[in-house]
Amino acid sequence: MGKFSLLTKLALIAVAVSVVDIFLFIAIFQPNYKIKLNGQENPDTSNINPSVENANRINSELPLNVQINATANKSIYSSYEQVILNIELSSSQNLNDVLVEAKGITSRLNRNYFNQNKSVDLQKQSVQKITFSQTLPSCNSCSGLSAGKYTITITASYQSEILATKNINLTIKQ
Repeated sequence: MGKFSLLTKLALIAVAVSVVDIFLFIAIFQPNYKIKLNGQENPDTSNINPSVENANRINSELPLNVQINATANKSIYSSYEQVILNIELSSSQNLNDVLVEAKGITSRLNRNYFNQNKSVDLQKQSVQKITFSQTLPSCNSCSGLSAGKYTITITASYQSEILATKNINLTIKQ
């Protein structure tokens, strides 16, 4: 654009600003006007200010902060031992029906030997405690679980949106 004169550059800027002004005018003063893009109407006809349809929705005006603290009762396990997870959840907002899932200790056959979930209600600035437990199978070729290091991933989801995750690492010995 270095070859154009200053007057040409100013004219191009004025044209661009005018086009933007037209779209703003249409959006502000004629909100039901359907703008065609590439010969097709915009399919979005939703209301810009939707009514409160669900009182359980996240208040978007407040920052949402969900935290997970979790510990296992041990760090090294043997076959047939019980893994106990102690989980604490806290939230900056009241949330109902938060799905807490703990999955892991995945075998070479792609089976999760730890697979627990629970729906909980979180209260603002309060700690919700839950416990998950699962007995381990034997470490052998039938289960597909061999001695080694494994992970259990804990997630907290609200309306299918993952809010927080936490990993617990543990070791299984023969």
